[in-house]
Amino acid sequence: ARVGRLELLAARLRSEASDTARADAGFGLSLQALEASVAALRQAVLAQDPARMRDALLGLKGPYSQFFLRFG
Repeated sequence: ARVGRLELLAARLRSEASDTARADAGFGLSLQALEASVAALRQAVLAQDPARMRDALLGLKGPYSQFFLRFG
């Protein structure tokens, strides 16, 4: 369920982005990295692999922090 929240947030960031943000090439790259980190977490959860889940959770921090630092 919590992975779903992260997926929803990523989808809303994409769908509700301003035209200015969409025009910024870095926005698309940052959002793709964020979405990839969420997808990695989903795959780890589905595999029920604790080590992958831990790594995926640690992997969320970078893309999310970089995205929000740059685009708010």
